[in-house]
Amino acid sequence: MHNNLLSWISIVTPSYNQGSYIETTIESVLNQNYPNIEYIVVDGGSTDGTVEILKKYEGRLKWISEKDHGPEDAIAKGFSMATGEIFGWIASDDKYEPDAIQKVMDKFNQAPEVAMVYGRCQYVDRNGAVIGECPTEPFNYDYLAVYNIVAQPSAFFRRSVYESVGGISLELRQASDYDLWIRLTKNQEAIYLPEFLSSYRLHYAAKTLGFHDPCVKFEEYIFLTMKYYNWAPANRVYPCCLYRLKAKAWKMPSCMLSAMALMYAVYEYIRLNKGVDSRDLALIPRNIKKLMFGWELEYTIKFHNKNL
Repeated sequence: MHNNLLSWISIVTPSYNQGSYIETTIESVLNQNYPNIEYIVVDGGSTDGTVEILKKYEGRLKWISEKDHGPEDAIAKGFSMATGEIFGWIASDDKYEPDAIQKVMDKFNQAPEVAMVYGRCQYVDRNGAVIGECPTEPFNYDYLAVYNIVAQPSAFFRRSVYESVGGISLELRQASDYDLWIRLTKNQEAIYLPEFLSSYRLHYAAKTLGFHDPCVKFEEYIFLTMKYYNWAPANRVYPCCLYRLKAKAWKMPSCMLSAMALMYAVYEYIRLNKGVDSRDLALIPRNIKKLMFGWELEYTIKFHNKNL
């Protein structure tokens, strides 16, 4: 079936003390109907029973458990061990949907020129109940500056391109996936597969919600858009300014805080862009939507869902 076509895909799971969820993740990979999956779990020295779970799957996956420097370090380590032609990673509390890998590999083989294939992703709570959908859209490199339209668990890319751009950054704390998408697609194509490929679990121990300084995430977004696009988009600047103010004036009424953040953001936007960037003017309708609520979706879900 796969003669003269791409055959092997390598999936890496970075893991640390997610013993409550990791077996669901493992099963979602091993139960795919695609035959040629190399699965690697890189554990950071868990002490919660994760290693005992991994031992149950000896012979069906590769795994190591040793101290590392966080998930990006584990991902890089896993990919350095991998031999597949296509790469992807899934966190130890997320899972793939059935047939996801087959759909992805079919798409890569239909479009040999593309660097990345990504699809839809649903948010689930700690019990696995669906609580929302991760915002994704057909690929547009310029719009990627404005919003991360790629859902990490549903993204897959060619090993050759990953290696050519230098792999995943070990310097970023919250936006390493976003940084990678930009570098992978700067001179290459990406294809959007409008089907659910994964479920992203939101809970307090997860990286997205467990991280206690969301300002860092938005600071990194601005750093990256300035680096790659020479642009600080309006909807990146506003939340960054809002969280800076929240850190200093968290008891202030929300309406007053939002007004102050807007004034602060106007100043920061003009300072960073040395005026008004025409790219923001072209995206006013979409920017308004993102400015009002789109950029804070994960955090909105966090504060409104008791099962996280």
